[in-house]
Amino acid sequence: MLRVRKKRLTNLLVMKKTIGFSNKNNMWTSKYDYVASNYSTIDKKFFSSNKLTTSDSTIAWRHNEGLPNTFYDTAYPSTVAVSFANNPSENKIYKSMSLEGSGNFANVVNAFTTSEFISPSGSREYINAGLVKNYGGINYAHLGRDPRIRPTADLKYMGFFGPIGFGVGFLLDLLVLGTDNLYMFPIQGPVVGVGQSESNITKILFKTESSNVFYVREGSVNSIAVGDKYSDISTSIAIANERDLEGTDFETAYQPKSLIVKIDSASVGTLGQLIQNSDIVSVFSLCDPKHCGDTMRGQYAEAHFTFPAQPFELYSLNLNYEPTSLDHSK
Repeated sequence: MLRVRKKRLTNLLVMKKTIGFSNKNNMWTSKYDYVASNYSTIDKKFFSSNKLTTSDSTIAWRHNEGLPNTFYDTAYPSTVAVSFANNPSENKIYKSMSLEGSGNFANVVNAFTTSEFISPSGSREYINAGLVKNYGGINYAHLGRDPRIRPTADLKYMGFFGPIGFGVGFLLDLLVLGTDNLYMFPIQGPVVGVGQSESNITKILFKTESSNVFYVREGSVNSIAVGDKYSDISTSIAIANERDLEGTDFETAYQPKSLIVKIDSASVGTLGQLIQNSDIVSVFSLCDPKHCGDTMRGQYAEAHFTFPAQPFELYSLNLNYEPTSLDHSK
């Protein structure tokens, strides 16, 4: 008998959440961050006791009064999760989402995902889309951008360079600008500006005639794999930003027939050797998908909204999307 009671107490102590069930609707309704040891009702009032009651704790806690989502003097945020599964056989381009309700939605955090971000094991990867913002009295929730690298959306061709005697001599023309490992790449091609800034670190990738797209990290060559994300690309070569160029004679990294980059000395040698062994090395810029990535796509979507511990009412969630021609039902 003593062994059974000890086991029940152990199970109670390791519980992390409380799950609510509605007898009226015969369904599970919600999850709560508190854990109680017992519940009771007195004259239509609902009470519970904390599982770790001490001598100076409130033995009985009355629910449904005071601030919302406050249990045992601790306030918790509210999380609302919704699924959008209208015509799940149809592939969609998700554009925007809005919230209708009353209360202050300025600090509401939005996370978004689609069917393309569900792994074979069933786990979901949510894109942290930031805070809900008010425009003209309407609360809009940003959906974020696809964090995966998509050649048509994220990679921009900037030009090429080759060995000495092939248009541009990399080793002879590589110009050291000064401190902080700044170099000027002589490039034949458009050298299109991609909007480098402090919060948008544009990375440099390369491709030879005999290789896939790769990046250089501390002197080592690393190929881009299918499904890689921007955060996975830890390169030692990046376009110089305004702070990097302070103290030089240049205001921008994009110069006629050249590009100013920040690169470590080990990667300079590795890249120079690769260029000497290849006829042409193509140069690409990889923009942070948070700023210029592809739009979110999929057959269905899910969104999580986290509301601060304050009163609010949520009437409706609206998702704007555009159907594509890829429809399994057709």
